[in-house]
Amino acid sequence: DDSLQNPHLTLFQEMGKLLREDPTTVTANISAWLSDENTPLFWAPFAYSIRGLAYEVMDECELAKMDYLAGLRRYEDLLQELGEEAVQRMKSNVKFIQVRLDALPP
Repeated sequence: DDSLQNPHLTLFQEMGKLLREDPTTVTANISAWLSDENTPLFWAPFAYSIRGLAYEVMDECELAKMDYLAGLRRYEDLLQELGEEAVQRMKSNVKFIQVRLDALPP
């Protein structure tokens, strides 16, 4: 189980559970995580997708859209930097981001 060894995945799982009941805490925690200079940027697309969903719960569609776009940009950067194989596990997250982005009002 990845989450046992990976504190970032553990954080994302915890934030995912809090999304509906306390989206403000989720956005604050993910914002702090993203702004921490020790944060491994490899995990940024996941963070942006979780915070984007929290913004959706709060009916902050513009902020959600900005986070989803940032997540997709970061994924593209990682794809260029690390190659297809390294970012393989992010494919479903990228699909999720695209679906959420397409569901937002224009």
